[in-house]
Amino acid sequence: MEILIGAGASHPKPTQQKYVSDKRIIAHKIEGIFENKKNEIPLSSISSINTSTKGLGANIDIVASNNNASVEHLHLHIAQELKKIIDSLMIPLLGNTLSNDNTQLDVADQIKKLAVFRNR
Repeated sequence: MEILIGAGASHPKPTQQKYVSDKRIIAHKIEGIFENKKNEIPLSSISSINTSTKGLGANIDIVASNNNASVEHLHLHIAQELKKIIDSLMIPLLGNTLSNDNTQLDVADQIKKLAVFRNR
C-alpha cells in the first residue's frame, strides 16, 4: 500500500504537479491538450534535491541516478514543505544504509583489533 504524503502544483497555471508518497516522487507536466509527461522516481534512487527561489515562487529539482524530475513555479511555502517531506523520507533510507554498512564494518574491524591486542 502506498500513502500520498504531499502534493503541490505550479501557480498560476497548475500545469505542473509534484506528488510525494512514502515510496516515490511523481512529477507530472501537462504540455498541451494531448501531451502529458510523467516522471516517477523511487525514493531509494534519489541522489539530490535542489530548490531555487524566484520571489514568492520556487522550483524543485529531484536528481536520481537515471532520471530527473522538476516542477517550476510552486508557491514558496509549498516548495519548502515538499522539500522537508522528501528530506524526512530520505533520512531513514540513508540512515539504514549507513548504519547497516558501518555496523558490519565496525564490528569486523573491532574484532580484528581485539585479536591483535590479545596477541600482544
